Amino acid sequence: MTTAPAPVRDPLAEPAAEFERHFRWRWLALVGFLGLMLGLAAVALASLLVPPRTRGGVPDDPDARAAWALASPGIEAGLLDLRLETSLGVASTPAGRVRPEHLRRAERAEALLIRSLARRPDDPRLHSAIGHLDLARQRPNHAARRYLAAIDLAPHHDEARLGLGVTLARLATLEPDPFKARRLELRAIAQLAAVRKSAGERLAADYDRATLLADVGRKAEAERVAAEYLARDGTSPWAERLRELLSGS
Repeated sequence: MTTAPAPVRDPLAEPAAEFERHFRWRWLALVGFLGLMLGLAAVALASLLVPPRTRGGVPDDPDARAAWALASPGIEAGLLDLRLETSLGVASTPAGRVRPEHLRRAERAEALLIRSLARRPDDPRLHSAIGHLDLARQRPNHAARRYLAAIDLAPHHDEARLGLGVTLARLATLEPDPFKARRLELRAIAQLAAVRKSAGERLAADYDRATLLADVGRKAEAERVAAEYLARDGTSPWAERLRELLSGS
């Protein structure tokens, strides 16, 4: 009995099949990669076309509402040469006096907001509001941390940007090292420049930015920003103060 000869294998058949298999998988991977890139492009385009939404107003919380009511008559921020206006009622005036009664109200309001924050830890309005009160209580390091937390949660939170810019400038006045103080001022200018043009806080941000630009010796920029400010507010005590500061610089 004779056995049939074993079939002769084509030495090129297996490499060809292996190539087709690899090519098929590479093609699927390429399609998947292109789909992923298109998805990322769509998300990026949506972020550019859809305007960012930042929550405003008072958080829907009883302690938050009580804190806003306590602070709304006005709490002096006690700043020198810087303008701050907030939805909470913490604000600066050209006189810049710290009032004991305001400090007592700020402390009570902050205690209420901390209780509210325990229930709503992801609300940037609460972080920002506590930052305002820390600033009024002359605790700029605490205020800076609160504003940064608000911005981490809502990068377009213009009120927190304004507050952080003012706080960094305040910290610069307390810094004995002139190089560190200048870095703090430059960081403050960057935060103020990040306040959107459409935001209600832009007027105060421009005032502060013009002041700080003059402080760091960038006179041409300071005059340009001051001109933009004075075109919108040319008669208030703040406008007069800005003219005095720039002429003195």
